[in-house]
Amino acid sequence: MSAMPVAIHWRIASALSTVLSLLVLARAAAAEEQGPPKEPPWKITSSAAAYGQAEVKSDRGSMSMARAGVSLERSGLSLSYALVDHDFEDTDRLPFGNGHDEPWGALHSMALAYHRLERVRGMYGWFGGVSLASGFEQELDNSLSGRAWLGGMLFLSPKWQVGLGAGYGASAVDSEWLPAFFLSYNRAATEGMSFSLGFPATEATYRFNQFWAVRLAAVLESGTYRLADDNPTAPRGYYKALDVGGRLGLSWTPLPMLETSLGADMLFYREFELFDSGEDRMDKYYQEDAFGASAKVILHF
Repeated sequence: MSAMPVAIHWRIASALSTVLSLLVLARAAAAEEQGPPKEPPWKITSSAAAYGQAEVKSDRGSMSMARAGVSLERSGLSLSYALVDHDFEDTDRLPFGNGHDEPWGALHSMALAYHRLERVRGMYGWFGGVSLASGFEQELDNSLSGRAWLGGMLFLSPKWQVGLGAGYGASAVDSEWLPAFFLSYNRAATEGMSFSLGFPATEATYRFNQFWAVRLAAVLESGTYRLADDNPTAPRGYYKALDVGGRLGLSWTPLPMLETSLGADMLFYREFELFDSGEDRMDKYYQEDAFGASAKVILHF
């Protein structure tokens, strides 16, 4: 894929995020003039992250990564779009591809998901959800994947909750069962310490006041993408990636409906697999650690 289409994709994602942000800020300003707002039913999240060059282990070729996304959520139902773009160096030394073209271009994903957490009676409750996603380079066919999860939870006190369950995910190239568990404390706090420890999300936050907070969180990003028909690495094949790391971030909430954050990231476990058009694995690769930066804007309206 040439540089021009990739640049256009990035501009579209940036423009969409900017327009949505301006619309919500305008509505927030109008709501302030009308009096105290009700609990906002809509949530828009715009995020971006970039990571430096990291070698593919045992070889001298390297690749960097940038990621951007936008999601819209209401009452547990969400629609999201994300773009992942890699920049390759020393392509002739990479253990995949044809040695001169970029192994793949910009990767896209769209997802529709629904999740719910509900208290049933007394201290007992449940959580669960489903998602349907499409990950692709150009063509959409054979790009679908899905996931479902369900579990029970205990409301131990107004501040403590614990949950345990399981999830199942399937794509064109594999399927797997995964645990789903968490222990959370003081999640609704406007000041002081709060945290949620578990899988797939772990996060600890200290709020100095209603405006400023510092946050330490785990980073877990994964995806399976259907490669283009004319991809030089695996025509009509698949790219599956997993990145695990950590993030130290600073959050600023200037308005009740607006939260912004900046983070310093490190990815310390990175792997990806390539599959041919017959959905058979070609090889598995590991990357060196990488440092990066991230940003997020959350709007409620």
